[in-house]
Amino acid sequence: TDGEAGGSRELKNLLRYIRDTCVENAVDTELQKLHSGIERLKSSREIGVRYMLELEKQKEKLRHMIDEVEQEVTERITQRVTEEVTERVTEEVTERVTEEVTERVTSEANEKGIKALIEACRDFGAPREVARDKVMKTYGIDARTAEDYLAKYWNI
Repeated sequence: TDGEAGGSRELKNLLRYIRDTCVENAVDTELQKLHSGIERLKSSREIGVRYMLELEKQKEKLRHMIDEVEQEVTERITQRVTEEVTERVTEEVTERVTEEVTERVTSEANEKGIKALIEACRDFGAPREVARDKVMKTYGIDARTAEDYLAKYWNI
């Protein structure tokens, strides 16, 4: 309706009227008749009721479409968040379990090694002090902890 090239004067007038439907753009007899009919339709109570009913139908369709879009978006976001949370929790749990298992296995291995070292020192006749020093040096533990192990394993 904004074009300038080609067409008759009547076509240009009609396009201008379609673009801006007002009495000022009804510049010839045919457009004045059209404008008069449009004004009657606009003022018609029956047409107004039909228009309002159609408008309500369109609003309801729009509400339904919005609800569907909201549901779809919610489902997608929920799925994405669930996937991300599951991934992060899995990583965190795996890391913690790995640390705990490693610590437990290391602790058990150290305990067995300390026990074996103490028993070997005792069996070969080394004094308790030598056994204590060897345990401290080998396992990097303090004298008090080494003494606790000696108390536990020296007299087995």
